[in-house]
Amino acid sequence: MEAVVDTGADITVIPIHYLRQIKAKRISRGKARSLWGDARMVDIYAVTLAVNGLQVAALQALADDQGEEIVLGRQVLNRLKIVLDGPAAVMEIVEATP
Repeated sequence: MEAVVDTGADITVIPIHYLRQIKAKRISRGKARSLWGDARMVDIYAVTLAVNGLQVAALQALADDQGEEIVLGRQVLNRLKIVLDGPAAVMEIVEATP
């Protein structure tokens, strides 16, 4: 499955139907604010992600009950070594840190 990389997002966002498919555990509820300043209450889940075969464990992700795309935020990206080739529009994930 594909995801959007968003270096401006603090946290990862995953559509709720994916979280339900993997039986992710809801750990809390909180308020999330969008890029446009609007806020809404969201459920927060504990997840472990596999990104190109590399596991990134013990993460929190916001459940999205409206969108269809996974958004990888900085709390995931900060645990990956990434090579970004802007002119070629290619991002390569080299390794994950524990």
